[in-house]
Amino acid sequence: NASLAKSNLTRASLGSADLSNTDASGANFTQARMANANLINTNLRSANLTNANLDSTKMLGADLAGALITGAIFTISDISLAQLQSTASYQAGNLRGISLDGIKMIGWDFHGQDLTSANLVGSPLTDADFRGANLSNVRLESVNLVDAETIYNQWTVFRSISPADQARMTYHESPLGDMDANDVLDIADVDLLMKVIRLQADSLLGWLFPMFNVSNDADVDTADLGMWVHDLKHTWFGDANLDGGFNSSDLVIIFQAGEYEDEVENNSTWATGDWNADGDFTTSDLVVAFQDGGYEQGPRAALSAVPEPNGLLSLLIGLMGLLLRARPGPRAARTSLCTNL
Repeated sequence: NASLAKSNLTRASLGSADLSNTDASGANFTQARMANANLINTNLRSANLTNANLDSTKMLGADLAGALITGAIFTISDISLAQLQSTASYQAGNLRGISLDGIKMIGWDFHGQDLTSANLVGSPLTDADFRGANLSNVRLESVNLVDAETIYNQWTVFRSISPADQARMTYHESPLGDMDANDVLDIADVDLLMKVIRLQADSLLGWLFPMFNVSNDADVDTADLGMWVHDLKHTWFGDANLDGGFNSSDLVIIFQAGEYEDEVENNSTWATGDWNADGDFTTSDLVVAFQDGGYEQGPRAALSAVPEPNGLLSLLIGLMGLLLRARPGPRAARTSLCTNL
């Protein structure tokens, strides 16, 4: 097979691909779709598999030493404990968001691991070591090897657990809107919420639907995004750096990121201009931000009433005119905008 060493395969569609015996060391598979792929004896040393979908992959003999696997989906794959322990993520104690459901993990060692938002349901875990582990937002079966340093929160789902085992753990409630259980409402939280709104995937919602549904209605949608921005974070749409205000600094940040109307789908985040949860930075996001009425108004909490957006929309029209006049190409537009803000 041709070498894929150090290749950039971000978001690549590799479902059912035969990559057996391939050198993919150091390759970037971030968010790659690799379900049912053949990875037997594949060299994945130091590869980046963050948020990759490896559902039902064949992994016998695959070398994962030094690989990054946070957020990766290994559902019903044949990954082994030795392979897991060889990864950089395991050795750093960071298995956040990993899916290992449907894998027999009797006696596996998760001592001290951060498993926040991991999916371990359907996996036998008898005598698996979860002492000192962070089980916030996790869905799993019963556990019996825990201690007072094992943490869980209101979104943790135990399918079955004895009262005695649960009493040995420490309960720590996460703030509303804290999607990654780090006790802070930050860009990672709003990005995760927007991803769920955009994709509406059961694998993303699942048992965490009540956590994402901050508006407490029937759906996870832009109403939840609005509540997160206004009522939980107390800021404005357009506040790219979440410092509490929407101003020219935020516009500089998003245009310097260089994703305005680019040709890469779903590559934008809150910090790079996606404010309507569609995954891209376009004129629509600027309309959302300026209609919200917070431009140069200071912190939202300091205002007794939200200002009328009419004058701000005029500013938006002027800004877009500047963009169109100064944009023979995408990069030239970004330079002109950042210079004139």
